[in-house]
Amino acid sequence: MKKIDRRALWIAAVVVVVLYSAVAAIRCSVGPKVGKPLKPQGKSPVEVGHNPISKIRLGQEFNDMNDVQLEVAMKVGVDPVENRAAAELLTDKLVPVLDNSVYKVDTLTHSVPFLTKGAAQLLLTIGENFRDSLLRKGLNPHRLIITSLLRTEEDVRVLRRGNINASENSTHRYATSFDIAYARFDPQNKVKGCKDGDPGQMKMVLGEVLRDLRNESLCYVKFERRQPCFHITSRK
Repeated sequence: MKKIDRRALWIAAVVVVVLYSAVAAIRCSVGPKVGKPLKPQGKSPVEVGHNPISKIRLGQEFNDMNDVQLEVAMKVGVDPVENRAAAELLTDKLVPVLDNSVYKVDTLTHSVPFLTKGAAQLLLTIGENFRDSLLRKGLNPHRLIITSLLRTEEDVRVLRRGNINASENSTHRYATSFDIAYARFDPQNKVKGCKDGDPGQMKMVLGEVLRDLRNESLCYVKFERRQPCFHITSRK
């Protein structure tokens, strides 16, 4: 029976530890990380005002159909992803969408909280402009409520099992689209000189914000009636 070489065993043990550490480091570097979420600027410098609220026929103003939105989504978005785990690996293309001072993410049932960088920046701009517009009109601050974001292939299958009319090729699959509720908003601390606005008023204020950004060719917008939300697709 050959005598065991203790020095060889010790070297082998060290090699195993080093290899294990290297593998762990690689897993951490490619694991479920995404880009940093975008954050709004500090408190708005806008002074309280009493600007009038525009009257917009939202259904007529915002009627960008799915085929128009889909064309740009496929051009600037990501390829459809299978599930959340796959989305979390797209560190160079997606950023997480988390609650901040200008919007909150609702409980998501058929989507995951990620967007392309361009769509995430658009969402942040909408939230900041909405905050400023409320103050200019003398209305207390409210956060927007985001009801849908990136829809994975797994989400699409589940959604279509419950609703066969659900779109199989939604722009949400490309991480360029998001939905913002227009019937409910998240109240924040009241501001001196402002009054509480009702959901109808705030819906119109949000409509003004979206109209301006749409006129700048930054997005497409569809006013949804069945599910009370604005469906928005970034063009960047």
